[in-house]
Amino acid sequence: MFYDSLLLVALYFVVTAVLLYFRDGEAIAPGNPAYLAFLVAVCWLFHVVFWRRGGRTLGMQSWRLRLVDDDGNIPPTSRLFARLALASVPLSLMAFGIFWVPLGLFALGYIWILFDPDGLSVHDRLSATRPVVEAPRRRSGKAGT
Repeated sequence: MFYDSLLLVALYFVVTAVLLYFRDGEAIAPGNPAYLAFLVAVCWLFHVVFWRRGGRTLGMQSWRLRLVDDDGNIPPTSRLFARLALASVPLSLMAFGIFWVPLGLFALGYIWILFDPDGLSVHDRLSATRPVVEAPRRRSGKAGT
């Protein structure tokens, strides 16, 4: 999650620079709802594209995590959007200035992991997805050569 947030911040800089180019350098007003919605859409596309491509984002690769459905396959796009909606709508609402209720919903979604028999979050349980840890790859060849 932390690694992906660093990548997203860099992506936000790039897409904002492109957006400013098309606005002839005119600044975007702070708190502009259309701009915030645009950034949320970029975040969602970032996750869905990576999850559809290989079941994981670049940050998930660092920890050998992969997102799968109950059969061990990459979930369909509809489930990925459902997972994102359930996980990030509270955070998206906070970006628009609504704070305490979404923060509570976000926290409860992860606190659920402590009580879930499979250790899944609410958004994983409701979207029928789950993160799995992949076994480390074995290197071929002799050691020391």
